[in-house]
Amino acid sequence: MDARRDRYELKYPATQDTLEPLRRAFEPFVVRDRHTPPGKVGYTIHSIYFDTPGFDAYHQKVDGLQHRYKVRLRGYNEGADDAPVVLEIKRKDDRIVSKARAWVLHRDLDTLLATGDVERYALGDDRAKEDMCRFLYRIRRHGLRPVVLTRYEREAYFGRFNNDLRITLDSSLRSRAFPGATELFGRQPVVRARRDTVVEVKHYGASPSWLKSIVSDFGLRRASFSKYCNCLDDHDLPRRSSAQTNP
Repeated sequence: MDARRDRYELKYPATQDTLEPLRRAFEPFVVRDRHTPPGKVGYTIHSIYFDTPGFDAYHQKVDGLQHRYKVRLRGYNEGADDAPVVLEIKRKDDRIVSKARAWVLHRDLDTLLATGDVERYALGDDRAKEDMCRFLYRIRRHGLRPVVLTRYEREAYFGRFNNDLRITLDSSLRSRAFPGATELFGRQPVVRARRDTVVEVKHYGASPSWLKSIVSDFGLRRASFSKYCNCLDDHDLPRRSSAQTNP
């Protein structure tokens, strides 16, 4: 994987009522992500996470394994047949994160998953095709299946003086259990998460002093926050699965 994509990722659980004050505190030091739709403060992220029947990825996170990975599909905003969807393997080594990512058109996703025809459906160069092959290999080698759809609103910013710094305000986390792999943008009902707001800081070097001051002023404390695990807990999926396999 490209070392340039290895970065630190810090998470600070928050509440909805802190978002506006935080936005004002960050404003002098950041610029909004250029992918934010015009007239909007953020955008919607849809993800479908895959896991084994025994929820191995969930338990690796809960058990605090330093080396672990997640497999997911991700799309943005409302979606359409020609919307690009990213196939992603996210690896974590303590606080360092790296990703293998490949893109496919939403209308081709079902056929790609069924046929594995990377040459025909992968968007991008040979590197993208390699990452797509890695994704499909993980799915088939480990018997992964879609476990949960998550959806949330994201405000994304980059450091005004340091483009390597990225700050996101994620809120209104909600989910649905056991979606179909092609239901990324589906309209089915979702459940609001009990813990639904988090500030995430991603960077390649040291955190700037102004960021440390804001974090301290707002009383934010770094803690584990997995959208995937939170949503599985909301649906009580791992416990239900354990009860079914251990009567």
